[in-house]
Amino acid sequence: MSEQALHVLKMMKACGFQSNELGYGIVLNAFVRAGLPEGAIKIFKEMRSVGCPVGENTYITMLNVYSKAGMHAAAENLLSEMQRKGCHRNIIAYGTVIDMYGKVGKLRAAMQLFSRMRKQGLKANLIVYNTMLDIYGKAGKLNDAERLLFEMKGGASAGLAPDTVTYTILINAYARVARFEDSMRVFSQFRADGLNLDGVLVAVMIHVFGKVRRYEQLSEILEQMTNCGIKPDTHMLKMITEIYDEAGMHEKAAEFLTRMQEKLGERPLETRNTLQRLRPWSLPLNPSPSHSSSYSVDVT
Repeated sequence: MSEQALHVLKMMKACGFQSNELGYGIVLNAFVRAGLPEGAIKIFKEMRSVGCPVGENTYITMLNVYSKAGMHAAAENLLSEMQRKGCHRNIIAYGTVIDMYGKVGKLRAAMQLFSRMRKQGLKANLIVYNTMLDIYGKAGKLNDAERLLFEMKGGASAGLAPDTVTYTILINAYARVARFEDSMRVFSQFRADGLNLDGVLVAVMIHVFGKVRRYEQLSEILEQMTNCGIKPDTHMLKMITEIYDEAGMHEKAAEFLTRMQEKLGERPLETRNTLQRLRPWSLPLNPSPSHSSSYSVDVT
């Protein structure tokens, strides 16, 4: 696709057609879709060298390219250029650079840019709000994160509804600093909003309920997980088993693993070993042929 687009651009030049932003943009986007940032950057440089005007869409495309390529200074310079030309009042442009700062740990720069965006009267969308919640959480500014959630629920954002990702970010931010009561408080807000669970939030709340030894609530969320059709991965199964095991609730752990095995089909080797330890009468001691070379019984 990128080679075909580049060929068309060369043909246009050979026939004397004046290259414009549309022509360059087609080739540039073809390189982006093909996952070839070097080609996109080369076309963009050529576009500028021949004096072709650069519009807002091209700027945003290149901000994304530079950000994903780790060319942070180039992305910053491009945003500054957009500001000088007066075409920077675009939430996607700000959101791209804010997200870039968050991913590379430049939290202060992200917060400063977010503040500047708001002073210019731009309203954040859900993606930018969630990105900033994550940044505030990583920076330990949990009060600012809470204020942001309040805005989303009816303050300055005029009621931009939080989603499951929003709540998961904040719940996990509190869990990272062992503020488990706050995690549960925010989870209650999530429940009150009537949103749907997903696998990530379930995993976070399993961790939280395990830490505060709320085994009844743990059982409830596991039941809800099953009813929602969320399939636990190996890490989640291990975490649940360890929580019950450490509490001396070996039978509970075995019941849960057995139920999951019935729902998920084939029992993974690790689950077989764990069940053999928790409930030695539930499995034959002889391994299946497919596991004969590596199967072992943990009796510790």
